[in-house]
Amino acid sequence: MHNRYTSCMVDAILLLRKVELLEQHFKEVQTDNAQLKIENARQAATIKQLESTLQQYAAGKLSKEPKFGLNYSSERNEPPDTKKKDKKKKDRKRPGRKPKSQKPDQAHCIVNIYPDGVCPNQCVFVREQFVWRLLDHKAQYVYYKIFDLPDSQTPPTIPGARTARSEYGIEFFLILAHHVYWIGLSIDKALTLMEFYTEINIPKSQADTMLYQLANDWESEYKEIAEPERKLILLQRELVEKLDCLFVFVSDPTVGSTNNQSERDLREEAQARKAGRSSKTEKGAKRRSTILSIFGTMKRRMEQCSLENLLKVVCNAYEKNISLFNRLPPKNQKRLT
Repeated sequence: MHNRYTSCMVDAILLLRKVELLEQHFKEVQTDNAQLKIENARQAATIKQLESTLQQYAAGKLSKEPKFGLNYSSERNEPPDTKKKDKKKKDRKRPGRKPKSQKPDQAHCIVNIYPDGVCPNQCVFVREQFVWRLLDHKAQYVYYKIFDLPDSQTPPTIPGARTARSEYGIEFFLILAHHVYWIGLSIDKALTLMEFYTEINIPKSQADTMLYQLANDWESEYKEIAEPERKLILLQRELVEKLDCLFVFVSDPTVGSTNNQSERDLREEAQARKAGRSSKTEKGAKRRSTILSIFGTMKRRMEQCSLENLLKVVCNAYEKNISLFNRLPPKNQKRLT
């Protein structure tokens, strides 16, 4: 009995020892689990941050949607009243036109305009116009007072002014177009050069508008020299009626037998496009080609292409409402009156 009791006591002590060991191991496991939970939470936060960074990086690498300059949608064929109206642009503070009451005080001189062949005493004041002109190589703000007969419906125009509302003489249009398209300067540099030599300060937006206006005025002349069908008809007539003119280079050594000169005339424009001086819009490309073509044609038809000679031809064309090439035909043709 004593031995059995002793054996039971030893077993009980061993069991209690095992229980203590298990409890101690359980506490250690709980501590490890708590540490693992903290580590898992930290790893989850790191993964979430990395995913956000990867999404931002992937979004930056996505290709941008293409933007088409032309409208290929069905809206272009709809009537104008059914098209969606463009959103109103934010109002910008712009200087606008000068108040008319301030213009007379800023004028450098006053010029009276009367009809040709009419006594000034018979005329009455009709209207006034303020125009920047180039006088003695310096910009002058001229106050024009226009007089006409009382019963006249067509008052006289200002020589050298593009329209009855122009604020700049045609000479500034030609100088600006020559600097930008013939020489190849930017609009900013052309305006800086004009301000240095003539002391006129033209805003860049106004200069851009002036170039568009000049291109619109010369559009008919551009079509006259650029229309393919008309060129083909002229070539056919030349081959039939002026066959002997095709061999002038045989008898006249000053006449070239190739079109190398024409190719050289186009080289400057080709180099300008190659250097990046291209147009960003179809409208700008048309403006560029129109002004360049007219300038090139006038230069070939003039003995000396200067501002004075250009002004004579252009002002005469504006005054009589005729084509530039009526006053400036090719050198081998008779000038039209």
